[in-house]
Amino acid sequence: MQDAFRDVDPSLVTISLVGGHKNLDLLGALRETYYPKEEAMWRFSAVVRRSVAEALPGASIDTSLLNRFEGHNLKDLNGCGGPLGDSRNFEGHNLKDGCGGDSLDQGFLVV
Repeated sequence: MQDAFRDVDPSLVTISLVGGHKNLDLLGALRETYYPKEEAMWRFSAVVRRSVAEALPGASIDTSLLNRFEGHNLKDLNGCGGPLGDSRNFEGHNLKDGCGGDSLDQGFLVV
């Protein structure tokens, strides 16, 4: 990312993080393996935010559209007749929401 913005003042850049599901953000692997003593990093969105901040120091990071959907957790599949039926429907259900837009004349692209 630093190479892509080599000639741009980072203070003029706003990076918008978009997407995700609240129910899928907390990951056991982050807690147990990677950040056992750093509770703030147990969420996938926190890892993405930190990575972006380190990739382009000084840029503004907008998280207003991050994890806007509740989503379904695998726990929703427990028991017979759960709202998703079976695990084959899980991914499709959570991927049904999407957004996109662009304003190329102003340099914005959101996917």
